[in-house]
Amino acid sequence: MRNPKGVADLAARGIGVRRGDYDDPATLRTAFKGAERLMLISSPELDPSRRADQHKAAIDAARTAGVGAITYTSFLCADTQAHGVTAAHHATERTLFASGLPHTLLRHPYYSEAFLNAGLRAAVTSGELASGTGGRGINTAFRSELAEAVARVLTENCHLGRA
Repeated sequence: MRNPKGVADLAARGIGVRRGDYDDPATLRTAFKGAERLMLISSPELDPSRRADQHKAAIDAARTAGVGAITYTSFLCADTQAHGVTAAHHATERTLFASGLPHTLLRHPYYSEAFLNAGLRAAVTSGELASGTGGRGINTAFRSELAEAVARVLTENCHLGRA
């Protein structure tokens, strides 16, 4: 959390809150100290090179802090494509492999919410949902479903070493 004041309500309830900033590796080492597992959510940075560097800093900090395992939110096809949307994720997956840390890769698709439009009620009524894919199919998932998957991956031991 770059700004712990944003979750002051959680801290007030006794939940430990630590500052961690992708651009300040020292804060990451402190934030990760004592963690058995780390959920590394991809940086919101859009520049692939900078984003990959931020992820590398987080992975290095996790290794230094003694984190037991990392779960990383990657993107579909990041294992085979190193350009466009997948560029930073491809680099991050390679960094994770090289780190030697146990890890799980969650290759998320596009979020379904991005394809739902204001005409959803009309679509339900008509039985047809128009999309911007030009008639081509696209893999999507709702963020709520992905969050449930993340919770399972973080709390079950059978996912390490898998994508």
